[in-house]
Amino acid sequence: MLRGVGAELRRFLLVVAFLGGACCAASAAAYDDFARGMSANLQDDPALAVTSFSAALAAGDLNPALLPAAYRGRAIAYLRQGQCKSASGDLDEYIRLKPGDVQGLELRGRAHACFGDMRGAEADLSQAISVQSSENLHFARGLVRWRLQDFAGSAGDFADVIAAQPHNGNAVLWLELARARGGILNPKIGEQDLHSIDSYDWPAPLIKMFIGDAKPEDVTAAALQGDANVVAGHQCEANFYIAEWWLAQKDAVSAKPLLEAAVKNCPKNFIEADAARSELGAIK
Repeated sequence: MLRGVGAELRRFLLVVAFLGGACCAASAAAYDDFARGMSANLQDDPALAVTSFSAALAAGDLNPALLPAAYRGRAIAYLRQGQCKSASGDLDEYIRLKPGDVQGLELRGRAHACFGDMRGAEADLSQAISVQSSENLHFARGLVRWRLQDFAGSAGDFADVIAAQPHNGNAVLWLELARARGGILNPKIGEQDLHSIDSYDWPAPLIKMFIGDAKPEDVTAAALQGDANVVAGHQCEANFYIAEWWLAQKDAVSAKPLLEAAVKNCPKNFIEADAARSELGAIK
């Protein structure tokens, strides 16, 4: 959900450069701290960004036009450090200053999800979608609704993504997963969805498993194809999605060790890592 943040921060810096010339001497220090925070976020230094934005906000004389960006910038830095409740608080301020801002609502939805408030995340994403619908927002809400075990609602969001992006293999995968978990999967419709994707390499074996055209052992074998880096990623994904297949069969005993393997071995930036952790918490 932080996709595209770098480009927007660069646009903000252009605004900052313009406003900087209008700032009086009394606010020069606050402006410098603000600019340092923006630069730190661009350089992926969240600790410096938090310190800098905090100093700019504490000064009390930051140009009012920069206040929303300061709260949003510090929220992004907090999220990158895993300080999700602090990020949510800053995004409350950002949205108070910019009511209905889609990107602010999306970020706050991410913050809510990060500390386990899935209802809050769903509410923010739903409000964002009501203002300006997008495939990214529907995909994000589909994941949130999956965590809420609202599998019909989750499938609806992924179906909306596929309506706009029929070749999106990940969206097709999550659509069939949600349908399987909700007991609403139609193999014939799933087969049509599978035929629309760009590649029959990966994640096609995972989709085939959910619609009944492949077995878990077929997925395990397919995950071993490719170089070492590809295999590592595919094995991580195979563990999670096979676990989801077992959960759709009401077999949590078979799913649990696979989820544990996904938590242990999946890179932290993989959707499946956090999803596996959530599932483990639900079945303990």
